[in-house]
Amino acid sequence: MVALTKYDKAKLGEENIRNDSFVERLFLTWVYRVVTRGRKGTITQDELRMPADQAAEHAVSRFEAAWSEEAKLKGSKDAKAQPSLLRALRRSFGADVMVAAAWKITWSVFVLLGAFYFVRSLVQFVTPVKRQGNLYNRSTMPNNGVGWILSCAFFIDSVLVGIALQRMGDVCVRVGIKIRGALMAAVYRKTFRIHSVHEENVVSLVATDCAKLYEGILHLQNVWTAPLEAIAIIALLLYLTNGTYGLPALGVVVFVLPLQYYLGYRIATFKLETVEVSDARVQRMHEVLLAIKLVKFYVWEKSFAKQVSDVREEEISLMSRTAVIKTINLCVVFAVPPLIALVIFATYVFNKGPFDSTFAFTVLSLFNTLRFPLVVLPKALRGSSEAIASLQRLEKYLLLDEHDDPPRSKVVEARFDNAVLSYPGSKEDFRLNIPKFEVKSGEVVAVVGRVGSGKSSIFQAVLNHMVLESGALHVGGSMAYVPQTPWVQNLTLKDNITFGLPFDEEKYKQVIHACALELDLQILPKGDQTMAGERGINLSGGQRQRVCLARAAYHDCDLILLDNPLSAVDQHTARHIFDKCIKGIFKDKAVIWITHQLELLPEVTSICITDGGKSLYFGPYDPESLNRYLPVDHLLFATVEAGESGVQKPAAEAEKEKEAAAAAAKEAAAKSSLADDWKHKESEGRKSFQRSSKAGIRPTDSVSDSMNKLVQEDAAKREEEEAALRSHERRSAEARRSGQRALGRVSEEAGANPALEETPEEIAALFNGVPRRVTAMGALRVYVRAGGTVMFFCSLAVFAFAQTVRILSDTWIRWWAEPDRFGFYPNGVIRNKAAVNDPVFDTEKKASEAYILGYFGFVMLFVICLISRDSSFSWWHLRGSTKLHNKLFYRVLRAPLLFFLRTPVGDILNAFAKDQDTLDETLPDTLHMSLIYLMILLTSLGIVTSSLYIYAALTGALFLAFAMMQQLYLPAATILKRWAGDTASMVFVHVDESLHGMEVIKAFDAENYFLQENIRRINVHHLALFNTEQCHLWLAFWCDFYGAVMVVATCLLSVAYKDEVGAAAVGLAISNTIQVLVFFTWVVRGAADTVSMWDAVERVATFVTNVPEENDVAPSLLPGASNGSLHNTANGNGAVNGKSANGASSSMVEIKVEGDKAVSADGEPPKNWPAQGDIRFEKVCLRYYPGAPLALKFVSFHIKDGEKIGVVGRTGSGKTTLLMALFRMFELAYGRIVIDGLNIAQIKLQKVRAGIAIIPQEPVMFKGTVRSNLDPFGEAPDAELWRALELVHLKEAVTELGGLDSAVAEGGSNFSLGQKQLVCMARCVLKPTRILVLDEATAAMDLQTDSLIQKTIRKAFSERTTVTIAHRLDTIIFSDRILAMASGQLKEFAPPTQLLENPASFFTKLVEDTGPHASKMLRRMAAEGPKDDS
Repeated sequence: MVALTKYDKAKLGEENIRNDSFVERLFLTWVYRVVTRGRKGTITQDELRMPADQAAEHAVSRFEAAWSEEAKLKGSKDAKAQPSLLRALRRSFGADVMVAAAWKITWSVFVLLGAFYFVRSLVQFVTPVKRQGNLYNRSTMPNNGVGWILSCAFFIDSVLVGIALQRMGDVCVRVGIKIRGALMAAVYRKTFRIHSVHEENVVSLVATDCAKLYEGILHLQNVWTAPLEAIAIIALLLYLTNGTYGLPALGVVVFVLPLQYYLGYRIATFKLETVEVSDARVQRMHEVLLAIKLVKFYVWEKSFAKQVSDVREEEISLMSRTAVIKTINLCVVFAVPPLIALVIFATYVFNKGPFDSTFAFTVLSLFNTLRFPLVVLPKALRGSSEAIASLQRLEKYLLLDEHDDPPRSKVVEARFDNAVLSYPGSKEDFRLNIPKFEVKSGEVVAVVGRVGSGKSSIFQAVLNHMVLESGALHVGGSMAYVPQTPWVQNLTLKDNITFGLPFDEEKYKQVIHACALELDLQILPKGDQTMAGERGINLSGGQRQRVCLARAAYHDCDLILLDNPLSAVDQHTARHIFDKCIKGIFKDKAVIWITHQLELLPEVTSICITDGGKSLYFGPYDPESLNRYLPVDHLLFATVEAGESGVQKPAAEAEKEKEAAAAAAKEAAAKSSLADDWKHKESEGRKSFQRSSKAGIRPTDSVSDSMNKLVQEDAAKREEEEAALRSHERRSAEARRSGQRALGRVSEEAGANPALEETPEEIAALFNGVPRRVTAMGALRVYVRAGGTVMFFCSLAVFAFAQTVRILSDTWIRWWAEPDRFGFYPNGVIRNKAAVNDPVFDTEKKASEAYILGYFGFVMLFVICLISRDSSFSWWHLRGSTKLHNKLFYRVLRAPLLFFLRTPVGDILNAFAKDQDTLDETLPDTLHMSLIYLMILLTSLGIVTSSLYIYAALTGALFLAFAMMQQLYLPAATILKRWAGDTASMVFVHVDESLHGMEVIKAFDAENYFLQENIRRINVHHLALFNTEQCHLWLAFWCDFYGAVMVVATCLLSVAYKDEVGAAAVGLAISNTIQVLVFFTWVVRGAADTVSMWDAVERVATFVTNVPEENDVAPSLLPGASNGSLHNTANGNGAVNGKSANGASSSMVEIKVEGDKAVSADGEPPKNWPAQGDIRFEKVCLRYYPGAPLALKFVSFHIKDGEKIGVVGRTGSGKTTLLMALFRMFELAYGRIVIDGLNIAQIKLQKVRAGIAIIPQEPVMFKGTVRSNLDPFGEAPDAELWRALELVHLKEAVTELGGLDSAVAEGGSNFSLGQKQLVCMARCVLKPTRILVLDEATAAMDLQTDSLIQKTIRKAFSERTTVTIAHRLDTIIFSDRILAMASGQLKEFAPPTQLLENPASFFTKLVEDTGPHASKMLRRMAAEGPKDDS
């Protein structure tokens, strides 16, 4: 279906509509094409069709009309006149439900007609007249005419049974889809009309509750007809036994039916509890997977493993209790019919004497039929109970109070006049106090203040998310909003930017340029067609922020709200965006800009300074006011005092410089092309890889000037590298030909080029991040072994034995009614029985007792087998699902980071959620019942064949039909079911994304666009779902028809061979052939469902078997990792442009390594390692995956204990890759890393990571408490926790929140971004390691907080070796040495003062690019050093 724009209305396309005639619906003629194309694998989603009245928009309009009438009753004083969701659904779709009820009654009538009338009549017909004359066997019609008529009538009855069931299912599916679509859309629509939305609840309502209601509709008819069918069967039995002798059976049924309802209720209750626990487990896994890199950094795997394990134990406990109830339930279902038959036979025989075949097999036939309602009743009760609970939750949500939008101002503005605002429903006392604030078209108002000062609350007020308590707030004009935490959808970058507007190429290019996205689009795998991924996981933080900015720029709105959009970009990009976007595209707009870029404040119209939720200053740029309200030193003071420092050069001059730089950059890029050059980009815990074109990546004028200069300077160096590469490849080829060294090993020659080689065989043998999928048979082996192979086969044997005992009990009745096969009765007791010479018993009573005891023995043995069968299978599947989950969790948690970079989070989470649920319950239940049905089918076929030998040919034909149906049905059904699952996920993901971006959607006035998109996605999903269900009905129709053929064949054979077979054999055969009619369909459907669910087993088995674990200790010594000195490297004097004899960069240091200290054989380092923060990189090369280019190329440097190192470089230069190598997130391809004298590759992985503390670039907090986020293992005393919070200036905020045990919401949503960063810093304070790494740790903080934190770092971590990566140069200007990276290579490594003395150094260029005043201040700071160390 075509994507929508903001101005479109969603509707089911004409190409997807097919309105059926009655005959087409009856025989499902259109399904043949779907099945045929599905079998060939040529079917596409665009070919799917459904009736026009199934479209979501039609269902929504019907429901909305009824619900609006109900909503009017809200607040009524009359308790009986309250709004009811059930009543609204009944008004909308009640007629369809009644039609389904009529078809269900029709089915029940025809089933009972067959089980009672036709079985009884045919047995009477084949009974010899001399034994018992009756209406049928005394007929004068020649050639068994009565028998043929009865057989054909029974065939018609059987066909009508199938048609009625199929029609009922069809109507239920259609009305269920309508109700589901209407409610999904209604819930989604409601989210835009209420103030507070809880994400989990809404997604659960749409994904789970609406689905439960759909399933409840499918099961509803079985709930109310089951007792009616049971009553009808008992009534017929009372009729057969003249009333009196059926009363004991009636008593049993009266007891059993309420018991079934109770058991069904208990199963439903346990299921609801299990779902809550499962959701908690999945939610915890979701948090872990989204922050897996941080979990590995912190070595928190054990903590999360325990949390998940505790929840899983509770889940298993509930599942075990459910299994016990299910076992009792199944025993009741299958034991009751023979038990009631035993009661009736015993009562009848002791009161009336021996019975005949007609009575016996009519009773057996009815009681076998009684199994049908008893089998489906528990599942129907569970489905209905869950549907009722879901209905109540949906009703409660739909009746929540809605808010009205305040009147909008007619002019473009955002104006506060003595306004006091608060958050609705908030328990906190926070008030936003804004005496004066105003922005109009053509103005830019900057909002500045410390972390948590209330800056973002101004936006919340403008967006109508706060309640005005006093004063006035006027907002007018269309709005665009860029939040601090960027929000993108899992769509292409282009779709995220256009956001529902029609595509305008000229405007689009202008926006891309203004937001500095041009180079990103060249680097990304598919340019602007690259998918952003779940929550933008495929993009870096800066890219996500700029995409959000581009969305605002593309929409051409009047009022622009920018919440610190430049925090995640470097200074050059920030300058470019400010000039081209904020002061360019937005020049005629009213812009409110929250920022920490104080150097740009002189260029804004007005400034608002906030603190403690109050506006302290609003007015034009004023250095004195800024100094008074934001007092900090050094760079901030310089920036504020300079006034004009941020002002750019004249436009004409700047443009000339840019044009010259762009031309030079293009020329340099052309020269620097490397064949198959690889680029990688870093993104929030994962990488996306892109092979660039032959011409290399060409920077355009969207890149900052300094990037262009860098390209020019690197051009000559790249030419040298190309020559070296060609020379190296030539030498390598010669070496391979001469067999001098093994393939894939790096050359040990001095000055070898970093292009390490890997053979195709080596690449194929290594894990590339995507596990190889196991086969269906491989998954079967994993699944069976998980629960225990011996137990599995023992359970199968018990299944077979139980059903064998059951069929023997029926055979015993045949022998009893044959009559008296064993000659138990004395002569003359049974009419027309020939005299026996030596009867076993001398009285009728003793003979009857013998038969009764025999039947009783079979029934009791059958009950024991039932308990054993269901208990053993439950034990096997519970043990298997538990073991598989534990293995899955262990493997995923211990998987290398590459696995998470290449495998979408959604796929991994799906294994723990949907797939695990399939393994826990859905698949075992389907397997369990399918095996039971299969055994019933096989024994029924066996008993009929033993009575009528020619029936064996029909049995073979039935198995052939089974195989044929599987071949025809399965391919299409599997494809359709997968599409149904995928399209359902699209709906749920859209809802989840909308909830997270609700503020953005409302700000852009895009509610209707998202509502229509929701309906469009529901239609796409329901197309797949409708066709899936219709294929199921098609299968059921043909299976029922085959069953009807088997019935008529049995009847015709019985009539034809009545004299040879006998009445008892015919009775047993016909009563069992009804089982074939029903259970053949169920077996085929069960097999198909099992196959379609097998994907879940394959996925879990793939993760369990083919996802490798991280190497605890490196498997072997890498080349370049041997002891001894590294020869031919530079002397480390910090020179910038020098070259050594072999061409290596002169900034590489000469390192002499002493022999390794003692490391135990199992990788255990000495106690208290590392005792010193001494770090050595020795010729380190690293690639992210097999066959990838080197991300680090022969990097060598030495950091001494206690040194403070600042790491600088452009995006993709290898800064963060250094951290990856240090934490062993990826194993090295060459060289080694030595910490405190030990090669970390030979030390246990957990010990390596535990020995290094890190403050990550993107802070993460987990749901729990402040305490659990700081100290998940509970090892630190409260005093230490409070001290850590005090050091990072969070003590006051945590105290206000409620202390260490105060709650942290999912993802730390009740903390600001800056506060989350401070929490990460507090974790490092608590981790007493000798090495600390900071990766853009203060990017989200204002300069004042950043200054305080830098002082804290220098104070609290004074003795630690500190490695800091930062865009803001004032953060690292006080470092002992600066480490500059470019293209994965070390460019410079020297003290900042030494580097600044060299005007050609890379670091000097970075400093100069900050502007004259800032660069002057940075030089002074470097020269003077920090002033807070005292």
